[in-house]
Amino acid sequence: MDTPRTEPDLASVARQLSAEIGPFRRALLTTARRTGALPEIPDAQIEVLRRLDEDGWSSPTQLGRALGLARSTVSNLVAAMQRDGLVDRRLATGDGRSTEVGLTELARERLSVYDAAAERVLVAAMGAMSTDAQAALAAALPRFAELRRALESRGPMDDGAPVLRPGPARPGRLTRPTDAAELAAGPRFRSADDESGSRFPGIGNQIRHRGDRDASPPDVAERRVTGG
Repeated sequence: MDTPRTEPDLASVARQLSAEIGPFRRALLTTARRTGALPEIPDAQIEVLRRLDEDGWSSPTQLGRALGLARSTVSNLVAAMQRDGLVDRRLATGDGRSTEVGLTELARERLSVYDAAAERVLVAAMGAMSTDAQAALAAALPRFAELRRALESRGPMDDGAPVLRPGPARPGRLTRPTDAAELAAGPRFRSADDESGSRFPGIGNQIRHRGDRDASPPDVAERRVTGG
């Protein structure tokens, strides 16, 4: 007699998957970087490098569309990466008014070193697992690719939940949504493998303190409104 098949608790699987992906990526990035003796590179810049490595020369608009980033965010990232010698700019083919961005040889070399180092550390880690666990990982790889494609194809309302919109502007508060990659491009922040496990340690306090400093005292604000 066949045993009835139990349907998985998708909500539980989703929570566990979401909780594991971030730490796994940070652990792999940190270990591979240390093994390959590579400098720290923010996650957002790595995403740009990967996309350029796959697509070749691209305009900032194309990069932003592919990565889901605002044009200003891409411009900040590209400027920082150009200073570090990771990307070059050139006039777009057939259009002398716009520019394209491409990888430098230094960037290609670092990607190659990272990929080789990541392969070595993953092979070593999987080698310590049981044969059954190794087989399960290998069998799950196509499902991860399928899940990624499903996520990329979803719109903002596909889950049935409303999309949160910023409320009315208030004095002393951050009123413009800030892209994480835009923050990563700045020189003040460390990369994703920070010891705290947070991509931008302390950023909440920085924003809050800035808002408190810029906000007008209640009595001043009242006089402005009443004309007193």
